[in-house]
Amino acid sequence: MRKNKTKVITITAMMITIAMVLRYLGIMIPIGGVGGMRISFSGFFTKIPAVLFGGIIGGMANGIMDILGCIIKPEGAYIPLLTVTAITGGVLVGVLWKVLKQVSAKTFRIFFRVVTVVMILLVIFTCLGTTLLKDSSYGQFLQALSEKRYQLITIGAGIACLLCVIVCVLDFLLVKKQPKLAEDFMRLLFVLFCANITVTTLNTFVLRLFIPALNNLAFMVFYLPRLIEEIIMTVIQCYGMVFLLSLLRKMKIYGITE
Repeated sequence: MRKNKTKVITITAMMITIAMVLRYLGIMIPIGGVGGMRISFSGFFTKIPAVLFGGIIGGMANGIMDILGCIIKPEGAYIPLLTVTAITGGVLVGVLWKVLKQVSAKTFRIFFRVVTVVMILLVIFTCLGTTLLKDSSYGQFLQALSEKRYQLITIGAGIACLLCVIVCVLDFLLVKKQPKLAEDFMRLLFVLFCANITVTTLNTFVLRLFIPALNNLAFMVFYLPRLIEEIIMTVIQCYGMVFLLSLLRKMKIYGITE
């Protein structure tokens, strides 16, 4: 028992340390004249403790990471609610992984393929709605939108469609070359997607609440770029995490609490 606790503390501390270094090297992109979106690979390592050791450890790791990040590399005033959302994200990853890891990978594979088909159809109908189907209800809906909103919908749908195709391709390659990794990939992607999108959405409301410059922006103008960035990073995080989990499994560390 003591040996297991030592491993939990050691691995969690190591992941937080690596995450801190990556956070320090991250890039903050301004939106509305203030920092609104951070591009960093630190989330890759802060999610590992949640998957390995459960929601409580995952929440603690993400909370510690957020507080240390504000101390070591402050990017504005400290907002306690952002720490709460970070903890929530860690807990969600741990809880969802524990619940869903028993579900067949085939189920998630079918789900993502259905989503991919739906996104492809959405892009096709969006294009047809402004050309051949102008008189349809969907075409009239698109024409009634402002140019900015129309661009947000079309670009967002296009990017989402592309990401869905990429996910299916990555899953196909893993199934062919690394079947064991493919078993974790789809489950983990679903878990990370649910947790990361939840945290990003909550953080968007918190930032708009505490930063007047962001509150003056239209919600979707601020939210959509953050959402797209989070989805892209989630796919990258998941692909890297399955390889790291495979390495930890070989070192007999993965699943220590199972």
